Amino acid sequence: MHTVIVPTPSGGITNDPRDPRTNVCRLCSNFDPLTDAERLLPYRSVESGDTSASTNRIANFIYSGGTLYGLGVGASPTFAPGVKQLSNFAASNAWSDYTPWSGSFGSARSAADLPAFGLYHRVFYGVRGARYVWAANPTNSSIDGVSAITVDASNCDLTAYSTVSNMIVHSKDDCLYLGYDNKIACKNASTWTAAALTLPAIFTITHIAEYGNFLKICCKSNVGGNSIAYLWDRDSSLSTVTESIDWGSGSLLFAKHVGSSILGIVQEIDANTLDYKTHIREWTGGPSVENVITFKGTALPVSSFDAHKRNNRLYFVASIPIGSTLYNGVWSIGRSSPGSRLAVVLEHTLNNDSSYTSPILHGCALINDFVFQAYQDDSDAWAMSKTISSSNASAYSSPSIWETTINVGMAAADRAKQKQLHMVGVSTEPLSSGQQVIVKYRVDGGAWKTVTTVTAVGATTTEQPFDANGDPFTAGREYEFHIESTGGAVVTGMMYKYAVLSTFL
Repeated sequence: MHTVIVPTPSGGITNDPRDPRTNVCRLCSNFDPLTDAERLLPYRSVESGDTSASTNRIANFIYSGGTLYGLGVGASPTFAPGVKQLSNFAASNAWSDYTPWSGSFGSARSAADLPAFGLYHRVFYGVRGARYVWAANPTNSSIDGVSAITVDASNCDLTAYSTVSNMIVHSKDDCLYLGYDNKIACKNASTWTAAALTLPAIFTITHIAEYGNFLKICCKSNVGGNSIAYLWDRDSSLSTVTESIDWGSGSLLFAKHVGSSILGIVQEIDANTLDYKTHIREWTGGPSVENVITFKGTALPVSSFDAHKRNNRLYFVASIPIGSTLYNGVWSIGRSSPGSRLAVVLEHTLNNDSSYTSPILHGCALINDFVFQAYQDDSDAWAMSKTISSSNASAYSSPSIWETTINVGMAAADRAKQKQLHMVGVSTEPLSSGQQVIVKYRVDGGAWKTVTTVTAVGATTTEQPFDANGDPFTAGREYEFHIESTGGAVVTGMMYKYAVLSTFL
């Protein structure tokens, strides 16, 4: 008989269900496996983040001075841009108008406008009408040439655009930058330059970010070629950029500097792609990027609004398939320790892991212990989720899940042989009142069967020689295990015992 001890999945999710590494998994959701590599810390559940989500239609976020601001819509004209605000996350989920501004302006916003939302010198900026940059200044005094709500060409006329990127303020020059189509617009104090940089017309700018002294400009090809990230020194007098990085086939949606490398998300979704692919790639300064992981299957696009850096991880919003199931929410890429391999984790599932099949994902905000996600559900209804403010066991009602790979930790010589499972166990930090761990298994791709439900206060290790019905485990060749934590239970590992029934395949 063989005993296998399985550590927590600090190596993150793998797309290969038979990956032989013991510290990877098929699914890790609503857990943090990277802060402490020897235990899985569960995240709290979520609740509605906006009591008037269908009216406000908030799609993007900016956090400043203790207040969260949302790019929503105003009252008139219908669905024109408006700015909302929320200050006390724990006390209320009712957003108010950006004081003293209670109106909206211009033409109705489109989906293409939503990635652009910036704050520069106490003034909010966005775009509208496939042409103009708007500005919202709540004070009566002029700030950088904006004295009130500016909705027309007196602020910035881009002439025309089909797509826009996010907005950033570069710390090296204190200028506001916006990508639109294949151009970069720049505002320096009160002066806009609508086309401070123009890239080849075969590219569309998808994302911009600060990279040292440079502005990093992510571009996808309009003619089926490779994606490119340009490094621009922000000198508009030059007609060329400093450097370009080839990100390979597919559409580069964003790339950000994390640790000693740049991490980027690339998707291949077109009529000539049989398996839609979501690639996570890394550039460390060499001649080419390296592929970290590729997810294959019918996938929805990653949200192109922005990616966030925190705790030396890159967070992004995405719908990604694992096997035949689509998983939606806030994902992360990071390392459990310096020098370890990059790990991909679904840290915060959308709306407590509701089984959405075609949501439209918008922006997210990660603020201390709170995570906000804006989206449209399968019925196209606008919604927003927010982390519950309570910290008691009831705040962890949505399960945190760890699913292992097939035959995790098993000797290579035994993987294809017929086997009998004899014991399944789980280890935890001592359980307190209201905490619970459920252990399941399945064999040869069949249905999940419950092994045990652990609720005893003080329990740390539970070993079960049969399933929850008292029946022997089913014999087979390929075993998988599923662990659910609720109530805040912290999982520290699992184990199982098996015996080979036959040495023949």
